[in-house]
Amino acid sequence: MERREADVARREATVGAGGKEKNYPFPGFFVFDHHDIDGEIPEVARASVKMAHYSFIALTVSLFYNFFFASAAAMFEFGAVTGWMMAAVYLLCGVPGAYYLWYRRIYSACKRDSALTYMWFFLVYLFHLGFCFYAVIGMTQTEYSLCGISNMSKAMKENGAVGGVFVFGMCLFIVTMGLSINAVRMVYATFRGTGHTLQEAKNEMAREGVRGAANAHAGSRV
Repeated sequence: MERREADVARREATVGAGGKEKNYPFPGFFVFDHHDIDGEIPEVARASVKMAHYSFIALTVSLFYNFFFASAAAMFEFGAVTGWMMAAVYLLCGVPGAYYLWYRRIYSACKRDSALTYMWFFLVYLFHLGFCFYAVIGMTQTEYSLCGISNMSKAMKENGAVGGVFVFGMCLFIVTMGLSINAVRMVYATFRGTGHTLQEAKNEMAREGVRGAANAHAGSRV
């Protein structure tokens, strides 16, 4: 009986919303969501979602590497603790924020063919693109918290070895920005190719607002 209860608990722990088994990001090791691009996303939008997924993975790798490079800078004391703490914030907020605020948005938009969710993705993704550009520049005012061009040049003067580490980190952010630009281009092509318009998104937003108001009114009467 105990083994059966343990098995049921294990199965419940691996089932996500809607009764679908959690399989992301590392099946059998660490999972927190259900993810199946080939099975859930229509073929017309599949390439766009995959490119957005690549940009999310690239951002994750870049922020992890960025954190380690900031740790190296702090170890050599020319980055101090401020840069290391900022890099930790970028990592801890950036990865889950990117996943839930824009990657799951485009996944859901393409899965449900929702013009409104597409628009939310575009709005949030603009901030992501801005951060990528900011990271590539890596202004010295960021206290070595981002391995961009300016910080790389400054680090090279302080310590050649750490400067070399910065070069690779800068390249990662450049790749992330390139993938992200390509992703938004492909998503916009899918948005237009499936017949969606800005007016449709506005109409959908209005319907959602009316529905939400009606539900709130019904709840208050109860």
